[in-house]
Amino acid sequence: MRKYSILISILTLIFGFTFYSDTVSITIYDTNYIIAAEVICFAIWLIFMIVFQLINLKRYFSRNEA
Repeated sequence: MRKYSILISILTLIFGFTFYSDTVSITIYDTNYIIAAEVICFAIWLIFMIVFQLINLKRYFSRNEA
């Protein structure tokens, strides 16, 4: 499992540098938001890591319930 999270971190880092200085424009209710692409890559990585850690934490607690 540890190799999987390291692989995802490396891929996200590569994508973050690939899209460096690119912008993403999002329109919500007639308001334009301009967000850096590397911020979006980091946000996706952060969400994935939180979910991954929650799954590992659930497994840890369910293993020690007995």
